[in-house]
Amino acid sequence: MSHLISLFLSVAGFGCLCLAMPRHQKVLMGKALQARTTRFLRPIGFALLGLALLRAAAGLGWAYGAISWVAHLSLAAWLVITFLAWRSRRTA
Repeated sequence: MSHLISLFLSVAGFGCLCLAMPRHQKVLMGKALQARTTRFLRPIGFALLGLALLRAAAGLGWAYGAISWVAHLSLAAWLVITFLAWRSRRTA
């Protein structure tokens, strides 16, 4: 269960970091978000990635948790990038 939670937190974190960039906002939202919202999304994204590390470490210990966290980060980044590429092709 800790794997799913850590993966979900990683996807949410990368999603927030993705939405913090104006270029990706236009692809995903159709318009640029307010500057206040953009400034809010970046620290939230990093906090979610940190929570994913803490969750992985709590479930597996620090040694295996860190390795698991890196694997979750890789999979989450791939999922977000794939969704972003699919969405940009669909809107183009």
